[in-house]
Amino acid sequence: RITEMRKQGIGGIALCVKNSPVIQRLILELTYADIPVVTYNSDIPNSGRTCFIGQDPYQSGRVAADLIVKMLKEQDEVLVVVGNLEIDGHRQRVQGFCDKCREVGISSYRITIIESFNEYLLTYEKVSEILEKQPRLSAIYMANENVVACTEAVAASERMDRIMIVGNDLTAETKRLLAEDRIDFIIKQDIYWQGYQPVILLKNLILSPETPVEPISFTEISVVNSENMG
Repeated sequence: RITEMRKQGIGGIALCVKNSPVIQRLILELTYADIPVVTYNSDIPNSGRTCFIGQDPYQSGRVAADLIVKMLKEQDEVLVVVGNLEIDGHRQRVQGFCDKCREVGISSYRITIIESFNEYLLTYEKVSEILEKQPRLSAIYMANENVVACTEAVAASERMDRIMIVGNDLTAETKRLLAEDRIDFIIKQDIYWQGYQPVILLKNLILSPETPVEPISFTEISVVNSENMG
C-alpha cells in the first residue's frame, strides 16, 4: 500500500504499523524523496521517520510495574500479556515493566511474558493455562488488547478477588470492566490526539517543508481507576 500510494504522488504519510526491516527501508526511501513520514501510537525507530507522536511506551510500562510491585508479596508472580513483540510500542512497554521490576528486586523468574497477537481466544487460552500452572500468580499486566478475554479467564479460575489486573487504553470496554471491578487500573493514553496531530503536522510540512519538527512528541500518561475514569 505504501508503494502504491507513492506512485500516486502522495505528499506525506502517517503510519501505525508493526516494525520490520521492510517498513524501515520504505520509510527511509520516502524520506530520501522528501516525503515526510509521521509514525503514531507505535514508533518505527532507526527508519529516518520525520516524527513519532504517541505515548512513551517504555515509561507506560514502568508506571504499570510501579502500580503492581507495591501490591506484591514475597514470591508472588506476575504475568505480562503482550500483543506482538514485533510492535515497537508493545516491546517497549514490556521492557519498561521488566526494568522497573528488576530495579525494585523482583527476580525475572517471577515474571512470565506471553504473546497473544491481540486474539481473544488465544488470550483466553494462554491466560487460563498460566493461571492453572502458577498458583502464586497475583497480578497481570495486559500490555495489549483483549482485556475482556483476560478477565473472563481469571473469573473462570475463581481467582478474580486475588489477582490484580492493570491494562492499557481507556475504551468503552475497559471503562465497563473498571466499573465492574474486573480490572484495577488502566494506563491511559490520548488516542484521539495521536490520530489528530499527525494530520495537522503533515499538512504543515507539505505546505511549508521548513516547518521545525521535534523528532518525538510524547502524549500524557495518566492512571485511571473506577473512581476517576470520567
